[in-house]
Amino acid sequence: MKQTYAIVLTSCMLVLGASCTNDDFNVNDQSAGRPITLKAAQAEAKTRVGHSDTEPGATDGIIDVMWKSGDAFALYASSTPETFTTDDDGKTAYFTGNIPTGSGSFNAFFPASKAVTNEGWAHNVFDVKGQRQTGNNNLDHLAAYNYMTASLEEEPNESTLIQFTNEMAVLKFIVTLPGSGIIPTRLTLAAQGGSPGFYTQKGVTDASLDERSGQITLELDNIVPDANNKFTAYMMAIPVDDLSKQFEFSVACDDGKAYIYRVKYSSPLVYAKGKVYASELDFATGGDNYKVASVFDNDIAAKTTTDLATVQFDGTGDAESPYLISSALHLKKLVDDVDQSEAYAGKYFKLTTDIHITADEWTPIGDSDNDSKKFSGNFDGDNHVISGKLNGSTTVLTYFGLFGYIYGTDLDRIKFENLHITADAYSVANTTCSLGGCNYYVDFSNCTATGNVDGETNAGGINGLNRIASFSNCHFWGNVQGAYSAGGLSYDFSGNVTDCTVSGTIRSTQYNCGGLVGQYISGTMLNCNNYADIFVDNTTSDLRVGGIIGRINFDNISITECTNYGIITVNSSYTGTFNTSVGGLVGEFYVGALNKYSLTISNSINHGNVIVNRPDMDSYTFGGGLIGYMKDTYTLNSAGNSNTGNVTINGSDKGTNWWIGNNRDYDPE
Repeated sequence: MKQTYAIVLTSCMLVLGASCTNDDFNVNDQSAGRPITLKAAQAEAKTRVGHSDTEPGATDGIIDVMWKSGDAFALYASSTPETFTTDDDGKTAYFTGNIPTGSGSFNAFFPASKAVTNEGWAHNVFDVKGQRQTGNNNLDHLAAYNYMTASLEEEPNESTLIQFTNEMAVLKFIVTLPGSGIIPTRLTLAAQGGSPGFYTQKGVTDASLDERSGQITLELDNIVPDANNKFTAYMMAIPVDDLSKQFEFSVACDDGKAYIYRVKYSSPLVYAKGKVYASELDFATGGDNYKVASVFDNDIAAKTTTDLATVQFDGTGDAESPYLISSALHLKKLVDDVDQSEAYAGKYFKLTTDIHITADEWTPIGDSDNDSKKFSGNFDGDNHVISGKLNGSTTVLTYFGLFGYIYGTDLDRIKFENLHITADAYSVANTTCSLGGCNYYVDFSNCTATGNVDGETNAGGINGLNRIASFSNCHFWGNVQGAYSAGGLSYDFSGNVTDCTVSGTIRSTQYNCGGLVGQYISGTMLNCNNYADIFVDNTTSDLRVGGIIGRINFDNISITECTNYGIITVNSSYTGTFNTSVGGLVGEFYVGALNKYSLTISNSINHGNVIVNRPDMDSYTFGGGLIGYMKDTYTLNSAGNSNTGNVTINGSDKGTNWWIGNNRDYDPE
């Protein structure tokens, strides 16, 4: 495999080589609404519109640029911009429009078609979703996503030169397919590991408008590879400097396969504005990092029970001869069989291939809203990867993930092992996760998930709700966002958790939010680490936030040799009397009026700063390096714990010895 990244653009300034006179305009007339012609230049020489690749067959080809007739930018002075348009072609251009109303500084945004028209300059975003290339080695689609900005300290006149800055990076892929007659349909670049991933949208000045994803995608239409089975694709990317070291490059094709490279670099990759990053992906050569996945596309998703009648699993379903899922069609059969009330109780399944999901809509395996639609078999992923995307429908399910409902019993526990998911997951379900939505009596071991999990209500990085379950050597890298409860492993859990980690970010707006688990009902947590930063912006209710566990809601729970490294930031404007409880390890330990509950925390450390802001309700705001809030009559067994994270409450620095938010005299030993 040849896998290279090269920064290939030169950084020279454009020189305006044309001249134009505008004798009809009075330079001294500065009234708003007056027509004016302005000169515009690009700050980087080879970055914009009308791209032409001067070396289309080379990995380090240069993308040349020019303005084209019809290009337009929006010029802001206040909330409503004016549009300036050019009739020129070339590397310099004159744009004509009206001076916008306002005074002071002026800002320009290109292209005008993507500029906001009634909310002001600060509401503009760079949005790269929906990119589609038509034809091999075609760059026409890039112009609509090649954002540029410029700032002026005062109102422009005819002698003003508007100097634009390019805000985007270009990703170039030179792909060799493994054979002739294969037509590519989609190219996906996924960031694996603990980084927040790629920007799919970024606010020009307002970070609250940012959206990030574990992957970015380019749809491919009418791409016919050349005689050497090669094609070249281009994708616009928003610059980012905190990507991970691990990446997955996948090309889904019309032969029902996705060709995949998984690459690990020695340092995080950086995409900078005004640069081209070229990758050569040779799927004909293969190599240790080269995989072929079966594609689960819209055609597979549309298969009916009748269509699947002749599809059979190899194997007998016993532990010695499990049912084999060797294609996307077999996975669809499993979805359909469970939907037809076949639970496969006591049976065994084994995944024998990677599967790449490109279907617009994913139907989970099992539905907790109908008790007959549950999966009760055992599942061995055999260390294969399910990648792509998991998009839920507009139908509100209770639980959404690759599996929706996994149900065992105390006497017949279910094993899920060696399964790895690299996919963003989104749904309007009550709970959204990557792997298992609702799980009873299930033991998960050596399972991982990478990507963004975005739930309209509750969200869990790997699982949603777990009852009498267990996690062992399970890991999540990515971003979890839930409007209510959220956790890096699970939003709600009872059972044992051992040797697990979470990296990335966890976000919530209400209730229970934890680095590993949002709400913990019962069990033990041993040797688990959270590296994810946690952010909660709450406006409607009380909340509990912890670096390891958001809320503990039962008795005899133990936390041993666990560490939080993530920074916890909570901003609440809630004005009710309920508590805002934030802790480096546990947010809140409070069940109710009973006084009998106990908790054991031993040899555990918080390294993350704890920042809590709820200034209008200071008496109900609690933050601690160990626990945010614990009922005074409960029992805490504590030994060997430490805190190096600084605790700040409503701007007041409490230092590192502020162990329990509502117990000022607590002695950790």
